[in-house]
Formats: sequence, C-alpha cells, structure tokens
Amino acid sequence: MTSSLFLSLLLAGDGSITIVGQKDRRNRTSGSVHQVDEEELERFEEDDVHQVLAKVPGVYARDEEGFGLRPNIGLRGASAERSAKVTLMEDGILIAPAPYAAPAAYFFPLTTRMTQVEVFKGPSAVGYGPQTIGGAVNMISRPRPREGSLARLDLGYGSFNASKGHLALGHRVGSFSALLEGIHLRADGFKTFSDGSPAGGFEKNEWLVKLGWGDPPKPGLRQDLELRLGFADESSGSSYLGVHIDDVVTAPYQRYDASKLDQMRWEHLRGSLRHRLRFGPGKFIESTLYHHRFHRDWFKVAHFRGGPSLRDLMQSPDRGEAAVYLALLRGQESGTIRQEELMLGGNDRYFYSQGLQTDLAWRWRSKDWKLALRSGLRLHNDQVERDQREDPYQLVEGQLVRTDGAQIIGSANLAWARALALHSTFEFAWKKRLWLTPGLRFEAIRNGFTDRVRGERKDELTQWIPLPGIGAFWRPSEAPFGLLAGLYRGFSPVGPGQNPDVEPESATNYEAGARWFHDRYHVEMIGFLNDYSNLTARCTQSQGCGTAQLNQQFNGGAVRIHGLELMTKLKQELGAGVIAEIAGNLTWTRTAFQTEFNSSFGPFGQVEVGDELPYVPRLQGSVNLSLLRAPFGINWQSKGRSEQRDSAGQGELIDRDRIDGHLIHDLSLTYDVTKRFRLYGTAYNLTDRVYVSSLRPYGPRPGAPRRLMGGLKLTY
Repeated sequence: MTSSLFLSLLLAGDGSITIVGQKDRRNRTSGSVHQVDEEELERFEEDDVHQVLAKVPGVYARDEEGFGLRPNIGLRGASAERSAKVTLMEDGILIAPAPYAAPAAYFFPLTTRMTQVEVFKGPSAVGYGPQTIGGAVNMISRPRPREGSLARLDLGYGSFNASKGHLALGHRVGSFSALLEGIHLRADGFKTFSDGSPAGGFEKNEWLVKLGWGDPPKPGLRQDLELRLGFADESSGSSYLGVHIDDVVTAPYQRYDASKLDQMRWEHLRGSLRHRLRFGPGKFIESTLYHHRFHRDWFKVAHFRGGPSLRDLMQSPDRGEAAVYLALLRGQESGTIRQEELMLGGNDRYFYSQGLQTDLAWRWRSKDWKLALRSGLRLHNDQVERDQREDPYQLVEGQLVRTDGAQIIGSANLAWARALALHSTFEFAWKKRLWLTPGLRFEAIRNGFTDRVRGERKDELTQWIPLPGIGAFWRPSEAPFGLLAGLYRGFSPVGPGQNPDVEPESATNYEAGARWFHDRYHVEMIGFLNDYSNLTARCTQSQGCGTAQLNQQFNGGAVRIHGLELMTKLKQELGAGVIAEIAGNLTWTRTAFQTEFNSSFGPFGQVEVGDELPYVPRLQGSVNLSLLRAPFGINWQSKGRSEQRDSAGQGELIDRDRIDGHLIHDLSLTYDVTKRFRLYGTAYNLTDRVYVSSLRPYGPRPGAPRRLMGGLKLTY
C-alpha cells in the first residue's frame, strides 16, 4: 500500500492493510494508486499476472512463454526485465528470491490465489524498497475467515490440455482460525517439435496454510498472531530459443529440436510469523518475521561451440553458413564436427531471503487538522549461490545426444546482501480539502561477492541512501474533483560484485494530475517525468548475454522518461436489471538518452543523444466492457500496444529491431446456477492473432494463440 493511502486509512480509523471498500479514501490519495479487486480478477479467471496488469496504466508487462510463468514487469519506463526494477510483495512482504543481492524475479506467486493486485507509482514509492525507481506491486492473498467457515473449489479445463484445480478451506472457532489453500495448474504448451509432440508445457503446484489466533472485534486493545507456511514448485519446458525471423510468418509456434531438453525446475519454501497489536482506530504496531528459500535449475540450449551466435543466426538470411546451422537447430540435419556441437547449460541457483519488519501507525485529531504517522523498519539479508555449467551435445536425426566432451564450468559464485531500511511518512489533512504527505526512506545496504572459480573475493560495498519524497492532493471545492502532485527520489542499488565504476540507479521523479470521482465513475489523468541522473542495466541470459557478462551491471547515464496516464471507470444501470461497466486506460510514453556512449551491454550498444529505450512502447492501453444481469455475465477485453524497439535507437525501425504492435481481444461468459455455484468460460486472443512478444535472447518468441477454458466454481 502506498504511504499516502495507508495514512488515509488511518485518518479514517480503519486498521485494514488493504483498500477493499475504501474508494473514498483512495480517491484523495496523493499518489498514483490502482487496484484490481477480486470481482475483476474472477471475470476472466485470471491465472496470468500480465493479463491483470494490462488493466493498469503505466505498467509495461512483457510475456515470454505465453503462460506468465516468469513475469517481466516495469513501471513508468523502468526496465521490465525479470521485474528487477519493481518492488514485488505479497501481503507487504518482499517475494523476489533475493530482493537485494539478485532481484530478478524467477519466482512469482500464482495470481489465481490472490484476491487483489495493487500497483503503486509516484511518491508512494517512499514507503517501499529497495527498488523505488518505478514503484511497487503488492499481491493480496486470501485472509483467514473472520467467522464461521469458508470453502471454495475451482475446476477448469481448456486448450492444450490445460487444467486447473484450486481448493481453499477455512474455519474459525473462537479466537482460533485456519486457512488451507492448494492449487494445481498444468498445460501441454502451444508449440510443437518437428515430430508433432507438444512443447513448452508446464506443471505448477502451490500450497499455503495460515494458522492464527486473534481477539474478536472490540473497542480498545486487540491482538492478532498468524503463522504462515507455504510450498510451491514448477516443472516447465521453457526455452530461450525462439524461431528464425522468416518462420514467424510460416510456422510461429514451432519449437526447434535443439531445445528438446530445455527444462526449468524450481521449488520454493516460505514461512512467516506476524503479530499485530491494535490500540484503537488507526493506531497499531505490526511485526513480521519471514524466511523464504528458493532453488531453481534451468537446463537449456545456450550456443554452438563454434559458428554464429544464436541471436545473430535467428536474424540472418537463411542461406550459406546460416542455413547449415539453422538446419541443425531445426533437427533437419545431424551435426558431425566439433564446432557444430550445441552447448546446453544448467543454471543452478540457491536463494534465501529473510528478515524482520515492523510498522507503526498512529494518528491525532484536532478541529480542522487530522494527522497520521506511519513509520517502519526492516532488517533483511539475502543471498544467491550460482553454479553455471555447460555440456556438449550433437543433434542426430532430431535427437540431442551427449558427446564425450568435458563439462565446462562457466561460473560458480556467492553473492549476498544485508540491509537496514527505515521509512517514515506523515500525512496532514485539513478540512477535507488538502492532504500533504511528506516522507523519507533510508536504505543502508552492505553486499559482497565471492568468485569460487577464480578464488577471488571482491571488496564489500556499502551504500547509504536517503530517499525523500512529498505528495499533495487538493480539492478546490466540495465537487468530486481534485488535483494531485508529487516528487520523490527513485533508487535502485548496485548489486554485489560489480565493477567500481558502476553507480546506483538514481532519478528525480515528478507527477501531477487530476482526479474526478463519483459513485458511478472514476477518471484520472496523471503526467509523469522520471529524470535519471544514471540509469543502470543488469546483464542476464534472457537478454542474450554470454557467460562472461552474466549478472554484470552497466551504467546508462542520464535518461529522461515522460508520459501521460489516463484511466476511467464507469458503471451504469441500463434498465431491466442490466448493469454496464466500462473501464479503460491509456499510457503514452517517450524516452530519451541524454548522453552519448558505447556500451558492451547488447540492448544499449552505441548510444546517441535522443535514442529511445528498448521495450517501452509509445502507446499502450486496454478497454474492458462488462454487461451483467443476474445470473449472466458477459465480459470483453481489448488490449494493445504500439511497436517497440529491441535495442536503443531512434528514427525509423529496421525489421531486425522491431517488435510490431498488436491488439488482442478476450471474452468471458459466466452463469450463476445458484448463489454458490458458477459456470464460466473464457477465450483469450479470441481472433487468434499471431504476434511477437520479444526478440531476445535468441530470436522472435510469439505470444499465445487462441486459448479456451471452461470451468465451475463452488463457494460456501
């Protein structure tokens, strides 16, 4: 939750940490706050967070395998790569495997388990870190029952043998309550190998149990204690290998035989203990002790031992030497010589993330003024152990065969970080007309790096960063209209083991806009400017980086990102019991490097003043229309974006650097057989549009084709 929103809740006397049912308070926050609630999530039975975030302006979400297994989320132009520049949370707790030492989010909780998704941008970032450069995304999970029992069952089946099973059981007896939730998702994948077998399928499981003791609602002192334990795992045939640029038109959903052994496996364990002491309306202390462990091993094709790089190969004309290697990748020819060997790499990673965080909230009142304070402290440490290895294979009649060549150790290292984070925000509210929210965040980070191959330990790095910010909201009259403005310092830390010349990412971020609000409509228009003194990028294999560059950070110099976000919601009764709801958003963004330099980081390359950032479309948006008349519901969604660049540049886009724009339409139908029994059907990409989501790392990768899903839901 944003600091300003959180404080608005305090002023109203609600100790809740979510914004369900708090529209009036959200309307007067001094930052850009967006919420997708449970009702909206269930209209399309969202299992993919990219689909959810398409409803929010200023969010750049890039898919890579069609199912949203590893989201790429950016806010207001900040890099979307592996969501590393966004603070990701579940119920206010950091969820990236190692948020400080290795922020790339290879783990993401299942969206279908959530009851809300919250997106915070602007000055609200003061309340969250370490990635304050763009903002934060907070996933709100299902709470324990406040009274009685609850039971929910969701079963679905659809295209590509996709299936879903979701069970939630909860009960409360006196002061004790419990919730058990389990989910299983799977699909065969929508791509095929040369022999017709499916490719790109997955299986995911997630289990969560919450056990709690709490006082019943009453005036005065109340306590609540909750123990949370969870386990999740995934096995998927994900690959970084795309298709040749010519195959996008003729066979976009084929998977080359060279990627037959590509496999991602991971396991995630979590535990937390939360205590909340409520002294009265808007006054409480909440402390959470948390520990997460994550292990992943992604075995996948990396490169040929000799010959061209996979990235260049996918964009070269299909003739000469390129034709030979493309035939090998497709399984049309067999390798015979050493340089035609394919190197398959296993990226073995062990992460842990743990800490203790405490939030204090208090408020005061006078005749004309209301004051609210929120302060917090977090002690955190995390680390990642990396083991990178490569094995040689030959493609023989479409099958990968291990050769007698030796295994190559690419890298083996340990990176760690320890951090102390403090934040404090004050909100001054005057006569329900003016709200001022100054705040300060402070991050003290110490990290280290050990290269186990070379036997080297790099110097530890300490960073001390003050991050001030302020927001304001003003209602000129009693009319449902207000103006908002704010500024703050955005920040992204230098990771462990970086070169001494790498500087933190830092920007002064501004926003200003207007908000119209009513019971039936909500309209918001906000302009933003992110003025970077230094932009940074981290090299990953998902961007096409080789082993020698992996995990290195690069300076990008001064950059300016500005844009305009529009959002509207309208609800209207049409008569005869029919209710129409329309929601839309549009984001216009411009980016420009302010300095000239040459970078060995591929997506930057030779940069000129005025070059645009890669993977930031100038225009994107969505429109949602719902017609509801009990017991039926019809929901339509159209979402699209303009063309975007694969690497920094300006002027007319060339084919090898262009990701074309696209417009995708989705449809869902619901029928409530009874109050507790619902049937649903969804169609994603209804027109079966073929589009490319990314050109990196190794050639174009298409988005998902038309997918159908039908199911039933039982609630009690």
